[in-house]
Formats: sequence, C-alpha cells, structure tokens
Amino acid sequence: FLLSPVRVPPSPKSRGSARSCSDTQPLPGGTITLNSTDPFAAPLINPNLLGSPVDRAVMREAVKTARTFVTSPAWEGFIESEFGDFANTTTDAALDAVIRANADTVYHTVGTVAMGKGGKGALDAYLRVRGTVGLRVVDASAFVSSCFCFVQQERALNLALL
Repeated sequence: FLLSPVRVPPSPKSRGSARSCSDTQPLPGGTITLNSTDPFAAPLINPNLLGSPVDRAVMREAVKTARTFVTSPAWEGFIESEFGDFANTTTDAALDAVIRANADTVYHTVGTVAMGKGGKGALDAYLRVRGTVGLRVVDASAFVSSCFCFVQQERALNLALL
C-alpha cells in the first residue's frame, strides 16, 4: 500500500489529495517466528514487503499508471503538481527507493486463508478451520475477491445460523 500525494489548487474545502496504490497479491516470502519461549510474547513478523523484484515492479508500474491518470486532460485545473518524495523521482531506481521508504501494509485484504477440497487449504467449503471444532473464519481473508465480499458475508451468516 502506498500513498502518492498530489497538490490541488487552494480552496476553502481542499488542501490536497493522494493516490493510493496497492499490490493485493504480493508474492509470498514473509516470515513469522517465535520471539521467545513465552507463549504470550509477540512473534517476530517480517512481511518482506517489496522483497521480490516482481512486487517492486508492480508497485513501480502502479505509481506510473497513477501519474498518467492524474495528468490526463480530464484533471486539468484540478491538480497543480505532485509533491513530497514522489515529486522529484524521474528514474526507476529513484522511484523504487521512494516506494520502499513509503510503502506500508493494509494487512490482509482478501484471500489469505485458503479454502480447498479434499483436505487442501485451511478452510473447508463451510468456512470451518480444518482440525478445529466450532471455529470459522468469517472475514475478508476467506473471500476469493473483494468483489464477492457481500455475497460471502451473507453465506457466512447463513452458515453460522445452521
């Protein structure tokens, strides 16, 4: 997740705007490890954001696309300029450095808890966590796509009422 601000003309109601770019399907590669033998201690979590050249290329192209979008004729008069760290980036290397310095996570968007048939995946078709009793995942991590969230929320509610 990345915000890239643009300057808009001054007005009583507006001081600025931002584009946001997200890689909702980064390549795997992060780690979660134990921090100590204390079961209540927080684990060490390294999401390895932008750890893959592919992930870096996705974010770089997302920023370039957002730049193209806001510099189109439709935005003329609404946007003065880009500002902040992004304003002076003209090379891919500079853009990569600014992305790395400013990127953050939006946690799990969708699809981070796999469903699968025949024992594959953490969840079964009824959103139950395999190997547990009475535990279901009823949040967007169980959803295949954010487009289907409302439909799947309805299904999850119906399953919970069974």
